[in-house]
Amino acid sequence: MKGIIYTEFLNLVEQKFGVEMVDTIIGRIESGISGYLYLHLNI
Repeated sequence: MKGIIYTEFLNLVEQKFGVEMVDTIIGRIESGISGYLYLHLNI
């Protein structure tokens, strides 16, 4: 279930902010900096 929610979230981010932001988010999550979503996107 987390995978579906995660995918839908990234789709919404892509629609609003573009594919570059999705790449940034994925890169930072893979680096272990998941707080980036909360602090910088204010979603």
